[in-house]
Parts: sequence; structure tokens; C-alpha cells
Amino acid sequence: MPNYVIVRNRDEKPMEYYRQKTKTFVGSLQSASKWNSKKMAQPAYDKLIKNGEKNLEIVDSDEIKITIQTDKWKDYAKRIAHADNKTFYQEVEKVTSFLIASPLIVEEIRKEISQEDGVVLQDILHTVELGDYNKDEGLELLGDLRSSRQKRRNYKDKQEVMNILLGGDENTGS
Repeated sequence: MPNYVIVRNRDEKPMEYYRQKTKTFVGSLQSASKWNSKKMAQPAYDKLIKNGEKNLEIVDSDEIKITIQTDKWKDYAKRIAHADNKTFYQEVEKVTSFLIASPLIVEEIRKEISQEDGVVLQDILHTVELGDYNKDEGLELLGDLRSSRQKRRNYKDKQEVMNILLGGDENTGS
């Protein structure tokens, strides 16, 4: 669901956002008041205009987030384009190293996922099936299972990112 904010001087940097609680404009989108629709934000907007405020807009906060991200990457691009040669080539080396190592990174992630699957299937489930344990030992097993699944989830998340970056299918890992 969209969250609308009131923005003052949108074309200027840094942008300012209305905070109804303090009746002030703040520099943080996160601290700004948000409304579920433009219609709901309209009374606050109208009151500000009536009190002499200028250059106001009611904007979807997602649109603002996209603008902030775009500006971030534009700033990065400008910084790198104008950097000294050493800094420029260090950035190129980081990207190149990642691209060259990416198949090995993918393979390492697959190994870790497989290892965590093995931990669950062979160790924990075998213990659950055949073991004789008390409540405390059972809770310890549950903790081990949770820990293994969290590790696996972290690797699966990395796998998904790598697949997207490398143009593969994030569902199948190909």
C-alpha cells in the first residue's frame, strides 16, 4: 500500500518532508508523516498552503525512495568517473575479481547448502528417529535444527542473488 508524504522543494537537495506531529519539515523520509492516500494527505497539505508554504507536493514515498537510490548511484558514478587512476582501477579490480570468481562462489554456496541439508538429514533426523533423549536434549536438537536451517537460508539467499546477477533462474539455481 502506498504511503504518501508531503515534500517541500522536491527539486532541491536535500529534500524536506513534512512531519505533522511537530508541524515542521525534516530531512529524513523515515521521520516524515505518511498517509495511505493522496486524499488523506490533502487536508494537511491545504493547511500548509493556507499558512503560506510554497513548493509543496504530495508524493508516493516509494517514488522518493527510487529518486534517492538513483541519486546515490549517480553520485557513485560521478565519484568514480572523476577519481584518480588508482581509485578508478581499484573499483574495476573489485568488479573484475567478483566476475571471475562468480562461478566458484556459486559452487561454494551450493556445497554449503548441500552440507546443511546433510546435517539435517543425516545427523539431526537420525538422532530424532533413533535417539533416546530427554526434554532438554530434545530442545538442544531443535536448536541445532534451527541453526542449520538458518545457515541454509543465508546460503539460499546468496544463491538467489548470484543467480539474478549472473542471469540464471533464481528458482532452479541454474
